[in-house]
Amino acid sequence: GFCTFGTGGDAVYSFSTTQPLDFRATASTTSSTFQPALYLRNTCFGSDRVCNAAVAGGSSTVSSSSLPAGTWF
Repeated sequence: GFCTFGTGGDAVYSFSTTQPLDFRATASTTSSTFQPALYLRNTCFGSDRVCNAAVAGGSSTVSSSSLPAGTWF
């Protein structure tokens, strides 16, 4: 995502919805040096709809109200 700069690889997940929905996702770590970050896009290489990067050892949450129908990454 555009809200963080790191050298670690991304794990990409996708989901599809046929109607608007409220979306929320959280990622956390047990490592004191890992900085989790989450972002939500409607194309793999598009702009971030939301993006959040946590401090090292913390957790990251993104949410979006009334997310339009479609496929999200």
